[in-house]
Amino acid sequence: MKKILSGLILAAAMLFLPASVAEAGETGANDIKIGIVDSGIDYIDGVYVEKSCNFVDKYAEKSSFFADLSGHGTAVASVMVSDTGKVRGINPNARLYSAEVLEEDSTATVDRLVDGIEWLIREDVNIINISCGLHEDSEKLHAVIKKAYSRGILLIAAAGEGGEISYPAAYVEVMAVGAVGKDGSIMENSPSEPGIEVVAPGEEILTYGSFGSLNRISGTSIAAPQVSALASLLWQQDPDKPAGFIRQLIDRSAGPLKDSDAGLCGIADKQRAFAMFEDFSNTYMENDNAARSTYDERALRQMDTRRVKGFWSLFTHESMVIYNKTALKAGAVWPDNVESGIAGMDAHPQFHGLYRANYVDSCITITKFAASMRKHGKFPKADSPFKKKIVKAAQRGFRQYRLSGKDSKGLFVYGMAIHTATDVFAHSSTGVPGKNRNALKKLNVRKLVKKWSRLKHGKRDPSTGGFFAATNMADDNNCVAKRFRDAAKKVCFWIIKKAVIRKKAATMDMFSYVKVYKRISEIKKYGDSRGDMNKKKQYLINGFGVIKLNVYLKSAKNPKVKTVADNLSNSNIERVIKKWAKD
Repeated sequence: MKKILSGLILAAAMLFLPASVAEAGETGANDIKIGIVDSGIDYIDGVYVEKSCNFVDKYAEKSSFFADLSGHGTAVASVMVSDTGKVRGINPNARLYSAEVLEEDSTATVDRLVDGIEWLIREDVNIINISCGLHEDSEKLHAVIKKAYSRGILLIAAAGEGGEISYPAAYVEVMAVGAVGKDGSIMENSPSEPGIEVVAPGEEILTYGSFGSLNRISGTSIAAPQVSALASLLWQQDPDKPAGFIRQLIDRSAGPLKDSDAGLCGIADKQRAFAMFEDFSNTYMENDNAARSTYDERALRQMDTRRVKGFWSLFTHESMVIYNKTALKAGAVWPDNVESGIAGMDAHPQFHGLYRANYVDSCITITKFAASMRKHGKFPKADSPFKKKIVKAAQRGFRQYRLSGKDSKGLFVYGMAIHTATDVFAHSSTGVPGKNRNALKKLNVRKLVKKWSRLKHGKRDPSTGGFFAATNMADDNNCVAKRFRDAAKKVCFWIIKKAVIRKKAATMDMFSYVKVYKRISEIKKYGDSRGDMNKKKQYLINGFGVIKLNVYLKSAKNPKVKTVADNLSNSNIERVIKKWAKD
């Protein structure tokens, strides 16, 4: 009984840091980079992604607001680093690099998984977390694992589900993580053979999901990221330590399991690991047998189309509302899928918030079709080319996701509308480009004014088909973060609250929830005594404009909507900042 209670206490401790560990977590903050090979990570509060790369070919253009196709990657990331709300991550200071390889069904080819790992190797990450795998060995997968291992990267993978450990967790170079349940014993669907190196809580772990909702996830897939986050916390204490030191420290400090599981492995324990850190530094001897097995570059050029899958199961949280249904998220990512027939902002601006089309009217129209489907089970008359595109794209989506019933189909179309609305702040925004906002503070107002322009995607990477991350300012959450945090997110939740839940069409009021950084007219009036130049600089660095928003909302009766349109109108901002350049 005592050992069962011990397991429960240790499992609970995985998500809550005692004061001493929390203080240690600040040591070397932001020094450790964790690479996540998963389904992507949605833009949500408290989960910061330093860099991402999409390897799912059919999504060459993918909104960062809906980067995660299945919800799997967002759940994994939230357990690792979330620093706000009900989900408290283990190490909010870790720097996340997201290789987006899993599709909506949480599967990917081995080829794509390898491409994602290779990208993370090039990004020089310290840890790679892999919460997916397959039951068969793969020469190509093993080769890239050996390559990462030889570069000093700590590889941590979910052990899988069923009796045998899956690959890549089964490789000697990889730390295989199993899962324990609430009673402190290894879960029924978690492998329990001797190859399991350590276990972590894996039963109904609270995570964030689509649209920032709460989910409970089970499986080794959600246990592995807890060990990866713990590894990053430990490594922060001394980044010069080798990966083998961190791996062995986690192994040696693991707590006991139930009697029936004795001798197999232990449960990862933060407090014991930190308590042992100094003494273990004095006794550690590197065991590098695995490093002697070299990898074959030729194996990396082979094709392997077998599929890996994520090891997880989803339980909806009791407080979760209707808008988190799979159909809504599927609809939100669908316009970026080439199979939808409406992918590409230049070819189909009405579906991607591009200023060349009236994106406000487009969004409202799509929600009208969604409302009609949810209420009556059919679309209204498609009496224009745009409306016909809505119907055709939606019907393709219904078939793709095998949706049936008016509620699921209606939610799917609402998701398409949310995509249009949130894309406005990527494809029609202006501001000062740049990922490093602190560096911009060193520039004077005139130089910042000259940099103000439309935030563009930049050139495409021929190797992936996507945009180069270094020049993609339109989709980069670090470039004027308020576009996403205080604008796109606000509009998204207005549509959910006022249209999706009430089964109605959206109105122009959807933009009234947008938080404006500071009224530019007020900044213009400030005198020298109020720090005029400093406030101008702050606006240029943190503020943004939306092209043609004032034109599309000129007939709005709501004064709040008019204020938002005026504050964010590109023409108004351009007029003022040109004057600033002369001051």
